[in-house]
Amino acid sequence: MSDQDPTGLWDHLDEMSDTDLAILVEVTGTVLANHAGNVDVGELRVTPLGPLAGQLATLATEEGFDLPSDKARMIGQDQDIGRQAAIAVLKSIDPSSELATEIADAYKIRHGMMIIPDPLTLSVLALFVLAIKLKRVKASKAGVDVQFNQVSSGALGFLRRLISI
Repeated sequence: MSDQDPTGLWDHLDEMSDTDLAILVEVTGTVLANHAGNVDVGELRVTPLGPLAGQLATLATEEGFDLPSDKARMIGQDQDIGRQAAIAVLKSIDPSSELATEIADAYKIRHGMMIIPDPLTLSVLALFVLAIKLKRVKASKAGVDVQFNQVSSGALGFLRRLISI
């Protein structure tokens, strides 16, 4: 654990197993959706790969760049790209923030349940859609608004790099 990462979770994203990373992606999506209030993460999780990739491509276009659907599908089909995508979004969360602490607490609870998570590739595709849709999120029990643009920017930055592959 570091001063910047009091939970100890965020310092070890690169070393996490695929299962642990999938759990973290899953709970991150749930926590973000809970704060957003207007996004149903459950619906995103059951959306098939094709339509979810289409949503991501549409969102990228709305953000000012062209992401072909086949490139968006790569996040949901290729385990290595899905892992890189998950880590890119998660690293954009400030590890010292209340949001990071809440996600880490939810991760510990969910990890202890020993329930097999959704495949990482589909979970991270849903997280990307969610991250780009959200611009602001309430990340405090006190109701303090936190800009979510940093996480959205992390997702968009990864997508821009993906286009060049």
